[in-house]
Amino acid sequence: MAELLSVYDNREIEAFAKDLGLLIGIAYAVDREYGEADYKFRIDFEKFKKLIAEWNRKYPNVTIKVFENGIQCDIRIYIHEKSIKQLLMAASQINRLVSINNMACDTQLTGLDVDKYLIRIHDRINFTYYDKRNTENTLTFNIVEGKIELLFEKQDIIDINAPEFQIVAYYALKRSHSIDLIKYRTEFSFDTTELEGRERGFGYERRIPLY
Repeated sequence: MAELLSVYDNREIEAFAKDLGLLIGIAYAVDREYGEADYKFRIDFEKFKKLIAEWNRKYPNVTIKVFENGIQCDIRIYIHEKSIKQLLMAASQINRLVSINNMACDTQLTGLDVDKYLIRIHDRINFTYYDKRNTENTLTFNIVEGKIELLFEKQDIIDINAPEFQIVAYYALKRSHSIDLIKYRTEFSFDTTELEGRERGFGYERRIPLY
């Protein structure tokens, strides 16, 4: 496991991964219903909003917000960190970092050497990593009015080796409460138990009829 998450027990990380996987899978399926103008959308959407509200109570350091824009229904993820400096130091603990906003960086940052990167940061931060196969991975944040939004792809954020998963798990587990989210697994009109990774995509089978 990455150094960033070494402060947590593997059981904590695995439990969080189940919560996140469930949330992302449901977000995908609800968005698909929205795009298809499925008559079940509104019922599932109300349940989805309840799940998000409970997530935000369980993991107050990682806020999920849902939005509709006429084309899609999706989620946004916000990290609660008062200091960009602390965010830089945390992200630098993810293995195989090579750059921050195109400035070379291949070491864990400390308070003494982080300032030279801060001067290059305005409204976006891009971290670049290479995995064991030398494949480039990026971790990107938008900073708007003091809010730190994580930009992510659904197939990446549920991969425990991906930077997106690691940074979200790190902040979520810093402060969490005992709230059962897995109970939502049987609440929707689609099957939430099988998240298919075929060609790095998602798929669901209908299981629970509403009418």
